[in-house]
Amino acid sequence: MTGRQQLAVGLLVLGVASAIAFGATRYLRKELFPVAVGSVAPDFTAVTLDSIPLEKRAAEYRGQDACCDGAVEPRLWPEARGSTEGEAERKRHDAG
Repeated sequence: MTGRQQLAVGLLVLGVASAIAFGATRYLRKELFPVAVGSVAPDFTAVTLDSIPLEKRAAEYRGQDACCDGAVEPRLWPEARGSTEGEAERKRHDAG
């Protein structure tokens, strides 16, 4: 096979793979991307990392410590580490 034929076959395979991926994302959009901008977050359950683990639901936090309209801001790090620079700036802005 010549180099030109190899390039043609490679581009054909890439094109077919791209078309399949594009079609799959269009056809399976609701399953692949269930949460869109402005939609209500799905309820889920998680276990706390405290000394006594508690089961918490997202619905328990809805509307608390939120920036806008009942949104939930997940805290993915312990507060013992201290606040980040952005949080410190937000606290200064909220206080003054």
